[in-house]
Amino acid sequence: VLALAAIAVYRPGLERPTPPPTLLPLKAAAVHRITVKRGGADPIVLTRNARGRWRLSAPVSARASRFQVDAIAHLAETRSLRREPAGAVDRAALGLAEPKVAVTLNGTRIAFGARAPLGNRRYVQVGGTVHLIPDIAYYHLAGAYTAFIDRHLLAEGAHIASLSLPGLALVHRPDGHWRVEPPPVHRSADAPNRLAEAWRHAQASRIRAYPGPMSGPEVRIGLRGAQAPLRFIVLQRRPQLLLGRPALGLAYRLPAEAAETLLRLPGPQAPPGGCQRCPSPPSSRPPAAPSARLSPAAAAWTSTRRRRARPALCRLPCTARLCSAPPIPST
Repeated sequence: VLALAAIAVYRPGLERPTPPPTLLPLKAAAVHRITVKRGGADPIVLTRNARGRWRLSAPVSARASRFQVDAIAHLAETRSLRREPAGAVDRAALGLAEPKVAVTLNGTRIAFGARAPLGNRRYVQVGGTVHLIPDIAYYHLAGAYTAFIDRHLLAEGAHIASLSLPGLALVHRPDGHWRVEPPPVHRSADAPNRLAEAWRHAQASRIRAYPGPMSGPEVRIGLRGAQAPLRFIVLQRRPQLLLGRPALGLAYRLPAEAAETLLRLPGPQAPPGGCQRCPSPPSSRPPAAPSARLSPAAAAWTSTRRRRARPALCRLPCTARLCSAPPIPST
């Protein structure tokens, strides 16, 4: 049985079909420079640094989205499903006489033509050869240059040394604690760390060009090892939070809820009902009147249960740090 299975799988005497050749004799990991030209728009230039990270160098200087750039770099390894000499086809009919999109990988130009009538495929030209390839990368190339920009507000691994928000300033001290001005009231000691962590992981849902002047409350973020702080402008809070980067002429769009996590310290974490050591603000609601439907015996039993349910001091630790008394151990 095993011998028959081996014959069925390996089929001796039959040669395996040769896979189609790749578009370029180049691995995606070896691509270090990409230039994208789209009609009359400014060219997009992307370069990979020694640490393997991509950056835009034109039309703006900014961190690049690894996902978007990797999709372009893998064009080099795309399989050519069909090949014909450029002189043997009607290049104008295939949209290659005046290509709307062209990308150059390490000096090798790939011109994009029309989409094939059948299947998700597109005609491209490399040198004197026209290829038919899967239509995957074209839509990454045809979009705005902002699609290539990393959507994170801060670079990966960034360490925040200072944070200046509207009405709030934080400085990370050498002892690892934060100095907050004005001093917070009814806030957890960990609130500054949570605020800095929110900025480190904040990610825009969309980035768009914003060439005009920017006005609004200002945010400055000092990063460890950086010469100058990053500057954001709060352009709007509703219906989405819009943060502008004047130095780049860009606007980052985030959900409106992000304003609560990025522009203020996190709220208190005290127990909902407070306690006698850390009392909650007095309620304006009048005390509930006893139900007229309860019998005297039932009313007495309910009153006893309520008294037992209200300890003199709560047994929860004061997470809001509203007082310095230690939590009372449970008995």
